[in-house]
Amino acid sequence: MQVKRIHIKGFHIFFKVPLIIFLLLLLPVLLWSMILPKDIGVWTAEAFPVFIAIYILIKTYRDFPLTYFAYISLYIGSFLILVGAHYTYSHVPLFDWIKSVFGLHRNNYDKVGHFFQGFTTAVVVKEYFIRKQLIASKKWINLLTLSFALALSAMYEIIEWLTVMVLILFGSQKDASDFLGAQNYFWDTQTDMFFALIGAAVAIWGFGKYHEKKITT
Repeated sequence: MQVKRIHIKGFHIFFKVPLIIFLLLLLPVLLWSMILPKDIGVWTAEAFPVFIAIYILIKTYRDFPLTYFAYISLYIGSFLILVGAHYTYSHVPLFDWIKSVFGLHRNNYDKVGHFFQGFTTAVVVKEYFIRKQLIASKKWINLLTLSFALALSAMYEIIEWLTVMVLILFGSQKDASDFLGAQNYFWDTQTDMFFALIGAAVAIWGFGKYHEKKITT
């Protein structure tokens, strides 16, 4: 994979070309998202995973550069998060329109986000398992990748619940409601994890052969 070397104050920083493209394309979306969001507190909580992802990608690029397919998946996932953070997930305009046109009872943008959460997690985890040669069996790689994606989704739901409890504790009931985005849907948590599971399954079995080819070439 092509490498570019940049000199900054005597230090050599190596950037993989796909990572540069990822960051350059994400920057304008990030800037747009953070300008006059619906609620700055909700934006901070919702967008935080993107900053974690960027940090990890930059810290690990030398030892573990990802495939273009993984970076594209991460970009789409990050894009969806930043759009949701800007409007809050339950008020994304396009999905408000879909809700109105089809007579839905809620804005379902969050389900798209959770689908790509599972998809992206599966892509990165499977890539790690294969390239590190941790597991020989392809079936076990797929099963553990699926399990990891579902576990991460469950952990996110727990963190989301704890964040809401903190917001309520400090009297931010509206921020808690906007951040949670349940929209009075009783099965919100379960369906969030279900959509993440579907996304992971699509990544593993729908794009499996294509992804594996990209990993090994």
